[in-house]
Amino acid sequence: MLVASVISDFGAFMLSTGVAWLMISFNGEPMYVALTQTAFVLPFVLFGLPAGAIGDTADLIFALSAGDAFEWPSGARLCQSLLGKTTFPPPQLSMASSSISRGR
Repeated sequence: MLVASVISDFGAFMLSTGVAWLMISFNGEPMYVALTQTAFVLPFVLFGLPAGAIGDTADLIFALSAGDAFEWPSGARLCQSLLGKTTFPPPQLSMASSSISRGR
């Protein structure tokens, strides 16, 4: 379990560094780099304390079922996109990212 956690953390740090590097290559504004780092950390800050409180007070089966209730729709959406039934990410997001990469 410890080895898996270390490998996962290493991958997350690599992703964080890569995104910051990419934001610097787009326009070099430090504010955008800081905003991307904030976007990485904000879910942990917002959901970490409530998740710990729910995990401590609620029944384990209930907590796992509630977590699965949030995972299933996103997994189903990913499967739909892999099968070609829908686009993922949404077309608006991909258009925005392509216009950023072209410098518009």
